Amino acid sequence: MFRTRFRKMLGDVWARKGRTALVSSAIFIGVLGTIALFSLSDIIVGQLQEDLKEDELAMITTFVTVGTDVELDNEVYLETLRGVTGVTDVVASIQNSVYYKLAPDAEGFEEGVIAASSDPYEPQLAIEPMRLLSGAYPMPGEPEVAIERRMADRLGLSVGDELYFRVLSPSRQADVEGEIGTLESRTITGIVFHPYSFSPNTTVYSHPDDANYISGATGFNTFGVRFADFAVAEAQSENFASTLANETPYIPVFTQVQDPANNELIATAQTVASTMAFLALVALIVSGFLVINVISSIVVEQKRQIGVMKSMGASRFDSFVIYAGIAFVYGLIAVIPGVILGIPAGNAAAQALAPTLNTVLDGFQVSPPSILTGVLVGLLVPVLASIIPVYFGTRVRILDAMTDLGIDARYGSGWFARMLGALPIPLTVRQGLSNVSLKKSRLAFTVLTLSIAAGAFMGIFAVFSSLTSGIRLFTDTFNIQIGLIPNQGRDPQLIFDVLEETFQTGDNPVIASVEPGFQLQVEFEGYEPPLGAGGPPGIFAYGYDVNSDNPAFNFTVTEGNVLTEENSADGVIFSSLLAMNMDKGIGDTVVMKTAGNQVSLTIVGIADFPLDQLWIDWRTLALAAGYTIGAPQPNEYFSTVQVDGFDGSMGETVGVLGVDPDVPIGPLRFSQLLDVTEGEFFSDTNPGIMVNAEMAARGGYSAGDVLTLDATVPGGDSTDYTITGVFTLAPMIPTDDLPDEFLVMFWRDLAALEGVTTEGRPLPQLYSIITTTPDPTAAELAMLIDDINEVMLDNGVPSTFVNFVEQINLISETFVTIQVILQMVAGLIALVGALGLLTTLSMSVFERQKEIGVMRSIGASSSTVATQFLTEGLVVGMIAWAIGIPLAYLIQVGLLNVTGFDETFPAEFSGSAVIIGLVGMLIITTIASLSPSISAARKTVSEVLRYQ
Repeated sequence: MFRTRFRKMLGDVWARKGRTALVSSAIFIGVLGTIALFSLSDIIVGQLQEDLKEDELAMITTFVTVGTDVELDNEVYLETLRGVTGVTDVVASIQNSVYYKLAPDAEGFEEGVIAASSDPYEPQLAIEPMRLLSGAYPMPGEPEVAIERRMADRLGLSVGDELYFRVLSPSRQADVEGEIGTLESRTITGIVFHPYSFSPNTTVYSHPDDANYISGATGFNTFGVRFADFAVAEAQSENFASTLANETPYIPVFTQVQDPANNELIATAQTVASTMAFLALVALIVSGFLVINVISSIVVEQKRQIGVMKSMGASRFDSFVIYAGIAFVYGLIAVIPGVILGIPAGNAAAQALAPTLNTVLDGFQVSPPSILTGVLVGLLVPVLASIIPVYFGTRVRILDAMTDLGIDARYGSGWFARMLGALPIPLTVRQGLSNVSLKKSRLAFTVLTLSIAAGAFMGIFAVFSSLTSGIRLFTDTFNIQIGLIPNQGRDPQLIFDVLEETFQTGDNPVIASVEPGFQLQVEFEGYEPPLGAGGPPGIFAYGYDVNSDNPAFNFTVTEGNVLTEENSADGVIFSSLLAMNMDKGIGDTVVMKTAGNQVSLTIVGIADFPLDQLWIDWRTLALAAGYTIGAPQPNEYFSTVQVDGFDGSMGETVGVLGVDPDVPIGPLRFSQLLDVTEGEFFSDTNPGIMVNAEMAARGGYSAGDVLTLDATVPGGDSTDYTITGVFTLAPMIPTDDLPDEFLVMFWRDLAALEGVTTEGRPLPQLYSIITTTPDPTAAELAMLIDDINEVMLDNGVPSTFVNFVEQINLISETFVTIQVILQMVAGLIALVGALGLLTTLSMSVFERQKEIGVMRSIGASSSTVATQFLTEGLVVGMIAWAIGIPLAYLIQVGLLNVTGFDETFPAEFSGSAVIIGLVGMLIITTIASLSPSISAARKTVSEVLRYQ
């Protein structure tokens, strides 16, 4: 009996070669997609989990900046930070832009990144270490670097080769000492692999001193921290940032708290994996519906054969094995090429995606679990899909099977037939529509197949339409073409003067405007922002010049007012999402917290925007962050004042030193550096000033006298002060740079007299540049950036630049690449749907050969017959498209939820996706219907008479 069943299965499969090819092709696509997509995710995620060790990842990463001309004692700062509650390790690092050549006479520089760490290379870093692949790590004090293996592979570099760097600090070389922008070589001593690097294609590694020397920067710009566990890290993150801000000169700009157990890169890879698995599942469902359709048709087609087999003693189980076996053979035929092609396809996809997810795959990668999954899916899905049609088909009784005439007695008498009869349409079209309704189960599964395919295509298109619109909305708020970021804080007037003199004046100015700005991650009292995949990890404040005619940000205030000179000191504009999440409105007061500081602000306006962010005057934000220049420092604050009625060596003008008696200079407090010869030192309970002995003698002053001091700076004040004492300098104090007559006073009193804030003047973090060229290309901006960089270096201002057009292009290209991949998957699903329609119509042509013969015998032309079947295909396609519209929305919701973008970019109905889906469906159904229609049109009467 087994041999009989087997012969029957193979005979049916072989007898209908075209149908077998179509069904197996659909299953093959599902198997290929399953193996390739699952291999992609399994290989990438597995490699990342091998590269990124949970016990090496930072729990807190704080990006910092530091003011200009600051004396740093990093060892002390690191020791202080290691003392924060729960901290187990702190590693400070450098990531600065540099410019290099492969040969000293090469034309132009390439831009790269130089990295260094507070920990030595040997032993390995405790946080996010690299791995030495060949050679040795660079030695301190030597002109040596190591390079990342991906950079070495890209440029063809190896140990012993030279790189030539443009030094952005004053040169230490004797022949060009003090010059900026000199060319110095570094020998490559090692090739390393750093899985935690975000720019491995351009990164070189050195020691901190040499990294800052080459890049022209000061200190570190990142602190990575590990705690006893992640719960402690979350609880202590604010305390750590405050310690960093208050007890070191570093200013926290952005802090990222990351659970090592949920690493961002691995989470991203898993998101990609989930997305691909979701689409693979859709493809398999579509393939399953096609199998149901085909097996149903076979069972109906062989109804009499089933009756004959039963009359000869075959059981329902025998019939079940035969027809389920046919489905199994379809799957077996599909699995073999699916595995053969799926393995290299999965490897190719993983190799292509690996750089995007910051990992490296060595050699040909194979995923055995994915292959097994593909094989099981390819064999089981057809069998499982066949169970229902085989079950119902094999229930037929012998009498029903032998007396079946193939035409229902109620044919043409239903409501649908009567409605068609009343429509003013051609007879061939009416017949095509009538035939669609005959095989209702087949119609249902064919429609479902095409509907899912159409829904997947429209859903993917809608997702990327939503994401692209959201990204464009975000990027359009930046009225910036070039971002200029000095490597160290610089007097803004120097920046403005250099740019104006070189690029904004003359016959051909190339820069239209330069705007100061500031960006900072902030928090708000009582609000914990929900972190979504579509936005920055936290709340970002964007500072701009509210008095500018061409501000760095474009946004529309939909409620309240814009920021002005009058309200900018404590005013803020909220995005609509931030206002809604915090339940705040116009006029409400909020407490904005930066590391080590907080400031009370009033919401003056709300702008419609889908991310948690805010806009504020840059000066207010810089002062809140403590990023200032010219702040008076106790015991270093020297100026001049005029003393009414005094006649000294400079007339009424005398020197004045702002001091704090309790602040030390070296091992001694300042008060210990003065010998008080009369009276006493001023204090909180005895305020006033002290004069030196020369001034007291020249003016005839003594303790208790009152002097009127007038500030000599513009905008200063005039105030009366009491002399609390007369002093002479201790013998160890040099007097060469001091005037003969001078006085000392409390430094805050001197600042108040001169109208200077103790915080100093706010310092821009960056400068936004708009050119005079309308819609410049990324290449045009790159050329201008090179020119600006040269001028900045000539003036001793090494800087980092951002080409915003290039950045936007990169974002767009990344989205387009992902969209193309997903649309290719959707295209494969659509192909399965088209194969389903082609199979259905082909079976319809085969089943209705007698009908075609009757039509031909009464004079029907080939075009009449073809139109009838073409109409059937188009009607099925239109029904599938209509059902696919709500399915597209559900798929859009599912994809946004899987990728984590659902909170930032909620699903919306996309009219363009519907229109494109309609056009695509018409094209697919027309193409799929052509072959069966032509086949039907070519049937002759003699061929039909020979049929059964």
